Amino acid sequence: EERLSNFLLWQSANSLLCFYDVYWPSFRKRDFLKIIKMYQRRRNELQHLE
Repeated sequence: EERLSNFLLWQSANSLLCFYDVYWPSFRKRDFLKIIKMYQRRRNELQHLE
C-alpha cells in the first residue's frame, strides 16, 4: 500500500505517481526506463477513460 500521508496533497493533485521498490543508491537507468513505461501505460489508460 502506498500513500502520501498528507505530504504535498495540493501539489500532487492531478499527478500520476509511480512507486518503485528500489532505493535511490541502487536506482539505475533501466529502473528509470521501467518507470517511464509505467507512466506511459497509465497515461494511455486514463486517456481512454475520458
